[in-house]
Amino acid sequence: MSRWKTWRAVSGVLALALLWAVCVVAAYPAYAAENSSVTIELSVDQSPQAGEEAAVSFYVSAQESLDFACVRLVVQYDQDKMTFEGIQQPEDLPASAFQTEDSGGNLTVLYVDTAGVPLQSGERYCLFTAIFQLRSQAQPGDSITIQAQADGAGTKQLQALTCVQPEPVALMVADAPSTRLTSLTPDHGSLVPAFSPDVTSYTLRVAPEVERVIFEAQSEDPLAQVRVNRKTLGAYGSNTRFTVTVTSSNGKYSRVYEVQVYRMEKEEEAAVQYDCRLSSLVPQVGTLVPAFSPDNLQYSLTVPSSVERVEFEATAVDPQASVRVNRKTLGKMGSDTDFTITVKAPSGSQRLVYSVRVHRQARATAGAAVSSKSSSSRRNSSASSQAVAIRPEQSQIAWEQEQTLPTAAAPGAETLVVREDNFGVFLFGFFLCLGGIAALMLLAWFLWRWRNKSMRKPRRMRKPPEQQSEKRHN
Repeated sequence: MSRWKTWRAVSGVLALALLWAVCVVAAYPAYAAENSSVTIELSVDQSPQAGEEAAVSFYVSAQESLDFACVRLVVQYDQDKMTFEGIQQPEDLPASAFQTEDSGGNLTVLYVDTAGVPLQSGERYCLFTAIFQLRSQAQPGDSITIQAQADGAGTKQLQALTCVQPEPVALMVADAPSTRLTSLTPDHGSLVPAFSPDVTSYTLRVAPEVERVIFEAQSEDPLAQVRVNRKTLGAYGSNTRFTVTVTSSNGKYSRVYEVQVYRMEKEEEAAVQYDCRLSSLVPQVGTLVPAFSPDNLQYSLTVPSSVERVEFEATAVDPQASVRVNRKTLGKMGSDTDFTITVKAPSGSQRLVYSVRVHRQARATAGAAVSSKSSSSRRNSSASSQAVAIRPEQSQIAWEQEQTLPTAAAPGAETLVVREDNFGVFLFGFFLCLGGIAALMLLAWFLWRWRNKSMRKPRRMRKPPEQQSEKRHN
């Protein structure tokens, strides 16, 4: 009977435990959903320019798996610098699940989807992307702050979720791509005024024989496209309009430089005076005689016999003038070679010629070389004998006297001079003696240690003869 009561009590306890476990399992989803939270994040992946679109993405994530079904977001932005264009939702979400209302600076986005979005634990899901258009008031370098407030989040099972509020993001306005030129150079004449990247209008005069003008244009942005509308000129005495168009790398901006090219009449060219002088003339070897002057046209130059060619660095006063040197190589040793530097005006009708006579020295004869070599050897031998005669005296003075130099020598007192070579010998001997002393000290120390160990070592006692005989008998 007692055994039956015991089994019945155990069965009742097990039934109660099973009922409690079923209740916990049934109530856990509602409890978990009620205490779950979702995190809303804002992200900006680009830095747009004024006039371009900016995309702000809204991401949702959860620490536990759930079916995300609804949320309301209130987005605040600077309406003076950007306008709201619309939203883009993922392909797996219907457009009817989103409703938007923009009141200028405040955008409300309501998301309600009965099917819900199954979020896995730790998954980051892009709920939608808001598209904004930057106004012209947005200047390069401006930082536009976008912030959002989330509430009303819930699951498909109509369980409320706690929203972790998103952090504000800053949208940086990028600089517009450059459409400026860094240089604009025609192959004939000079621009008036001188080129400047911010000046877009110029004039140019060319000679009557010039039939076409080619411009060399360099853009500030290497990715920008530069286009010149034409190359040929009109008739004598007419103006031809050239345009140089610079288009930005993204194709949205452009700048046009204009050049009015006037082709002179033949009578006008005769009245135009060009400056065909050089501003500098520098030979690669040697020095001009006399020193260079723009108004002096004739010079001479002497170079060693080993030089076989001479190059000149010539710079014209007019940057559009052409400069030409007739040759580079020299004649044989001991001869003269005439160089001509011709400066030609941009029109080609006027020129100025500078001449330089280059003398290449003759090679030295063998007798002169031998005599110079013997004389130099005699000078060296006499100098060395003097050095040999003086060195012992200086060495005796240096090492017989005291090795301390006075800080200030009295007038008429002898100055102690220590030669560098004797001082090196002294240092070598000093360190050699110092090493020998150290070696002797180390040897003495080892001998002392060996003697102490031998004295401390116990002597082995020999047994008496009786004990040794007993041991042998045993």
